[in-house]
Parts: sequence; structure tokens; C-alpha cells
Amino acid sequence: MTNIQQATSENIEDITALFDEYKVFYKPKYDINSVAALIPERITESDSVIFLADIDVQVVGFTQIYPMFLSVSMQKLYVLKHIYVDPTHKGKGIGKILLNRGK
Repeated sequence: MTNIQQATSENIEDITALFDEYKVFYKPKYDINSVAALIPERITESDSVIFLADIDVQVVGFTQIYPMFLSVSMQKLYVLKHIYVDPTHKGKGIGKILLNRGK
């Protein structure tokens, strides 16, 4: 069964490991060490929300969303910036579950 939880500072190692896999898969132009430094800040400053997907306590995916406020409509919304599922767990609906949790 897939569990979804909001990441906390206790999950930093898991998140950093997933971002490392994300980097290999998507080949973004940033250094994973800078990600390791930024993740704790994103969590403690509450300027993004990271949800983790785990199966049998193994973290297999994440999504990261950033809050925004639209002053014209006076509504808060979230922008999806990153989503990743370990390739060995693709096709199991984990990405869809993560997207739905971020709504």
C-alpha cells in the first residue's frame, strides 16, 4: 500500500536521495549538494510543501509544491514544481496519488 505524508525535517535524507535520482533522470543543471542545503530551508521556512510516497517504509516518490496568492481573486493556490517516482515503481499510480494529495 502506498502511504503519502508531508515531509518534515526528519525526511531530509530521503528527500535528498530522491532529488539525486531526479537529477539523474531529468538531468537538471544544478548541483545535488546545493539541493541538500536548500531542502531543509524549504521545509523550515514553509515556503514549499513536499509530499513523500512510501511503500513498506521505502520512500519511492515525491512532489514539491509552492504556495502563491492571487490578489485579484483573493485565493491561495499551489504550483507544482517537481514530481518524481522511482522508475521501479512507475505504472502503479503513485504519481497520480501524489498529484491528488497536492490538490
